[in-house]
Amino acid sequence: MLYNYGIILWLINSRPTQAANQERPTNMTKQQFTIGIEEEFQTVHPQTGELLSSIHPLLERGLPLFGDKIKPEMLQPTIELVSDVYPDITSARTAMHQQRAALAKFMHEQGIALISAGTHPSALWQEQKITEGERYIRQIKEEQVIYKKLSVC
Repeated sequence: MLYNYGIILWLINSRPTQAANQERPTNMTKQQFTIGIEEEFQTVHPQTGELLSSIHPLLERGLPLFGDKIKPEMLQPTIELVSDVYPDITSARTAMHQQRAALAKFMHEQGIALISAGTHPSALWQEQKITEGERYIRQIKEEQVIYKKLSVC
């Protein structure tokens, strides 16, 4: 995985295919990859920049627009935007640009701003609410104290 300030790129579905070029030996294969992108954003108050722990109502209101393309993360101020699977980076980049703009517009209409900044500059980890769910409970048990300090996108 490639981590880059709240953006996770993942390559999936490695599919060997026969080489189209006759100059290559027929027993060699060419790897074709598809790409999917996950971007994580922190939800903040537009004037103060303070983190907002209000993910569940946002997910419900965003369901008609985004379906399963927006998801919660362990810490409630964090929302994840998930792409479809694309055949190349160009189509993935174009689609994510459109999805990101739509998410920013939606959040603006809700009175919320988005940031993608890694560690939040002023948030206290002790004050962050954990999103409910078996996955997060398991992660907390496995990672123990580490999760508390993850005021991270």
